[in-house]
Amino acid sequence: MLQAQGQLDKQSDHVKAWRQRFFRLDAPSHRLEYWDFEAEASGPAKSSIDLIDGFVDEVNDTSGSRTALDYPHQFVVRGANPADSFTVCAESDRRRSDWIENLYLATLPTKSGMVFKCSDHLGQWRPRFIRVEFGKLLYWESEEDSARLPLPKGYLELQGGRVVQLPAADQERRYVFAVHEAAGAGGVEGRHYMLCATSQNEYEAWRKVCEVATQRRSERDIGQRFGEAASRLKEHQRDRYLSTIPFIPPDIVGEDGRLPKARACVRLSPVADGSGAGCAGSALGEQEQTDRLAGAMRTNAMKRDKANKTAADMRAKYRNR
Repeated sequence: MLQAQGQLDKQSDHVKAWRQRFFRLDAPSHRLEYWDFEAEASGPAKSSIDLIDGFVDEVNDTSGSRTALDYPHQFVVRGANPADSFTVCAESDRRRSDWIENLYLATLPTKSGMVFKCSDHLGQWRPRFIRVEFGKLLYWESEEDSARLPLPKGYLELQGGRVVQLPAADQERRYVFAVHEAAGAGGVEGRHYMLCATSQNEYEAWRKVCEVATQRRSERDIGQRFGEAASRLKEHQRDRYLSTIPFIPPDIVGEDGRLPKARACVRLSPVADGSGAGCAGSALGEQEQTDRLAGAMRTNAMKRDKANKTAADMRAKYRNR
């Protein structure tokens, strides 16, 4: 069972101030919880995140800012819902690595149930209760044994391993697959279990869970899991930005690289195909273009002033507590 608890500096959600909090990984429920003080940990948590299908990674801030210098060992933890996130900082790089490794294993999907396992020596198929969690595959002779016995009858370390589809053993054993541990030093093949699911749906579910559990925490895996969401976010931010800046169709720029003033054009709304549709005509005068840009700048200034006032009010509120 994973064990991870201790003091971490947490960045608050609103005023972005850093405060020390007591964190604990609740392994059975796959949740990261925190309290203001360690003495309160016997009671309900102040907040928590469901880690299954979540995300954890280092924050490498090379900006040289005061925050980056004061809190150099930051990492971010997100739940399956991207709105659930903690930005925290450990006391050292080693402690950060320990936290990230344990939390990453807690984000992996879990599954348990009965399958048939081929014995290593006699090659006989016997029903076994197996459970995949925290990057391990564990098995017992029965589900009752899994609740009664403190240790499994056997287990595999799935991180870095592989899952292989096998041909049907016989008419009754049609959904067969093998789960291998990572190769050892010198390329020595790791241990493996031959398993058989009870149906096509179960077979696909077991394979999917085991394949995810074999993935090591790396940039490639993180990119595959979160690249699509990040891409959508970037497109959304880009479109919001484009809707407030001048748009100049490339075909009206002269050979000298200068823009004829009488043909200035302002984009009113983002257009995905880049065709230039959404422009306010091709003959907006210089004064009209200036007025539109001035209006956009006034709107942005009002929004910025409102945000600054809200932040100042919140800082004053927290100082008076």
